[in-house]
Amino acid sequence: MALFIGVMLLTIAPMVVYAIQKPDIFFGRLAEVTRPEDAVTLWESVVLHARMFFIAGDPYVRYNIPARPYFTLPEGIILMLGVGVCLYRIARGRGDAAARTGYLLALLSPLMIVPSVISVSGLPPSHMRSLGMIPLIFVLLGVGVEWLTSRVRERMTASPDSLSVLERRQGGEVALILVLLIGGLSVGTLYFDWATRADVYYETDADLSAAARWLAAGADGDLTDTVIYLAARDKGHPTAMIEAIPPVRWIGTDTLFRAPPTMDGLYVFPRSAPPVEEWRAWLEPGRITDLPLAPDGRTAFEAFRLSGATMLPIQAPSETVRNPYMTLLGIDAPPIPSGEADWVTTFWQVDAVPPFADFTPLISLEDEAGEVFRGDAYMTETDRWLPGEVMVLRLRVSVPIGTPPARYALSIRWIGRASDQFVNTIGGGVSARVGTLLVARALAFPDPATLDIPVRCADCTVNEGVALLGWNPLPTTLRPGAGFVLTTVWHALRDQPQNPISLLFGTDDAPLLPHYAVDYRPNRWTRGEIMMVRARYQIPSTLQSGSYEIRLQGRDAVISLGSVSVEGIARRYDAPPVDGRSEVVFGNAIALYGYTLEHSADAFHVALVWRADAPIDRDYSVFVHRLDTEGNIIDQRDAQPANGATPTSLWLPGEYIIDNYTFSPDDRVIALRIGLYTPDDGQRLRVDMGGDFALIPLDSASP
Repeated sequence: MALFIGVMLLTIAPMVVYAIQKPDIFFGRLAEVTRPEDAVTLWESVVLHARMFFIAGDPYVRYNIPARPYFTLPEGIILMLGVGVCLYRIARGRGDAAARTGYLLALLSPLMIVPSVISVSGLPPSHMRSLGMIPLIFVLLGVGVEWLTSRVRERMTASPDSLSVLERRQGGEVALILVLLIGGLSVGTLYFDWATRADVYYETDADLSAAARWLAAGADGDLTDTVIYLAARDKGHPTAMIEAIPPVRWIGTDTLFRAPPTMDGLYVFPRSAPPVEEWRAWLEPGRITDLPLAPDGRTAFEAFRLSGATMLPIQAPSETVRNPYMTLLGIDAPPIPSGEADWVTTFWQVDAVPPFADFTPLISLEDEAGEVFRGDAYMTETDRWLPGEVMVLRLRVSVPIGTPPARYALSIRWIGRASDQFVNTIGGGVSARVGTLLVARALAFPDPATLDIPVRCADCTVNEGVALLGWNPLPTTLRPGAGFVLTTVWHALRDQPQNPISLLFGTDDAPLLPHYAVDYRPNRWTRGEIMMVRARYQIPSTLQSGSYEIRLQGRDAVISLGSVSVEGIARRYDAPPVDGRSEVVFGNAIALYGYTLEHSADAFHVALVWRADAPIDRDYSVFVHRLDTEGNIIDQRDAQPANGATPTSLWLPGEYIIDNYTFSPDDRVIALRIGLYTPDDGQRLRVDMGGDFALIPLDSASP
């Protein structure tokens, strides 16, 4: 028992340690491998797993004859008989301690499917991935057979007829052999019928294996000056890697490359990872037809060979977007109905090889109040890109339910995932607007009861024809003059309902004026429509510290949304001491008064001192670049001042703000480049003396 449990603990220990050290990655991966839309309750999962023993099994053809249980019904009855025998022998204490321990371990073996049982958002039941890993389950079946045959032997021995004991035993053995032969032939026939099915061929990645063998055998001839692009649902798939294939570049079902102009591209798509339909017109002239066949008579995979000079159908973008490694050549963003999802296709020219193996785009759908949606793509081997390649990258955009119909900004940021390092666009800022996306009216309106709303409102009809379903939580604390975004969710009970709300603040019922993120007013709503209204509100800058209630008022009801605590700001109007003065002024409003640099064996600390020279109506982000002798960025920090604690919109004229940044020591750094930009479009603030940054040499006291 100690050995059994000890090995189990050693096996799970690395996963437990990793989950503790990096919970965001661990639980993020759990979310990726589960399917929330297929979620069942824990009790439903228990029932499904109990049934798969000998009633109804795994429906997934890759692992099983669909719905066939693990054991046949007679075997299942014997299995349950074995469970009863084990319980009886443990309870009666018969046999030595080792035997009782063995019976106990056999009884514990079904518990090894518990991880599958609790994965209620997975694909339960999947007994080939759970039961198949517990060979002790056959011991229970064997115990049942042993008890049953011993009872039959006893009856045969005690039976007073003309047959001898030996003859009875021989007859029983012959009958047992016949049963085993018939059962083996029956199960074998079922198995081989299943194993030769075309759908099983594709589900078990045999098509990818055939493609790998074809590549290992030399593909379609000379591969000199040819880039091989191999598609797979899982990039770096071991089914292909086990073959002695030439070097390949992995592409998924959302990425395509055109080879550099002086090279050819060989594109291989197994049937399990076919090319996107929009790509076929471009690929078709290079189709290779002499390929291995699958059981259904089709080629096991598709292959195309095209010159890197072959033109791609690209529509030039309305925005110029570049970073040090790539240039946006085009974007195709079809309209997406509210509550639906679709693909946005982008075209990028590779200008230089990124220093990251996981150079990842973050795509944002934005209104005037901020992000409506953020998504990314799984990227790998990006440090193997070739200058001159054109990458066709599809990014999935899911428009949240209730998003008002309108045209929204599309922005993209590129980040090295492992290093958590954003890359600036040419011209400033890490975020670049790449175009717009039209969100259309929803195709169908969902049942309000099914919506995931953080704070629900029961029976909240505030105006004729419209009901408040709920809202997002209010911020817990605010500062005088600060703004906040309030998201409310509404249900139109008729066409063109009345304007639903006004917002009251504090005990004196002072109204707060909204700045709506999207102009989609109730007179355009239709019956049944779900609408998510986002508005930014600004509280007075002269407000005293204290707790204030926020209420939503309609014609028929006043609803309390909660309270916020307003905290005063400690402001500094005397200049703090600095090691170096700057006096570079950004946008005629923000001065970099000075800086202090501190070196140690473990860290390089930068303290910037800003001064507000005029009222500021926007929240700017600061960038601090560390440069080498060639002017290359070694690393950087991007953040709002004081890590977001003192947004620039709250600064008052004459106020000084201390802004700290810490880096690792690096002897290559010779200067700092500092500036400000608007995070929504990456636009940098200009400097009064020209340019858009301040430069601080580390070997000089003056910038």
